[in-house]
Amino acid sequence: MSDLTPEEFDFLMGLEKEFEDKSTIFLSPAPLQWSRKLKSTATNDTFLLDFYRGSFKIQKYTYNHRYRQTLAVFRFDSFGTHTNPDGEKITGFHVHLYKEGFGDKFAHPASAFGIVETDPMEVILQKFLAYCKVKMIGIEVPMM
Repeated sequence: MSDLTPEEFDFLMGLEKEFEDKSTIFLSPAPLQWSRKLKSTATNDTFLLDFYRGSFKIQKYTYNHRYRQTLAVFRFDSFGTHTNPDGEKITGFHVHLYKEGFGDKFAHPASAFGIVETDPMEVILQKFLAYCKVKMIGIEVPMM
């Protein structure tokens, strides 16, 4: 799979997308993992949205927006420390944004994308979907 140019990346991220399966998304109970297909409303491009929440540390979860099955273009991680290829360390809530030649190897503080650590996980998903231009559907976080 070849890299995306910055122009291709911007084009793909700018496409409005919708879920193929419009049923409610569940974010609990942990552990939980799912993938949902997304399609562009203007082109034939398809994407995937993944969610993972483990059972060992339930505060740790990930949203991942992929193109062509394998190319991660935008990812949110709620926990951990990431070291970028240039040596910069990012701790806590962070996002990985695709960069030509590096894939999703660079992380940025989530606050740069309007995500703050006091946001509930369903609000973070709504912000994540808005950034990826995905039309909203029902999201539920059942009480545990």
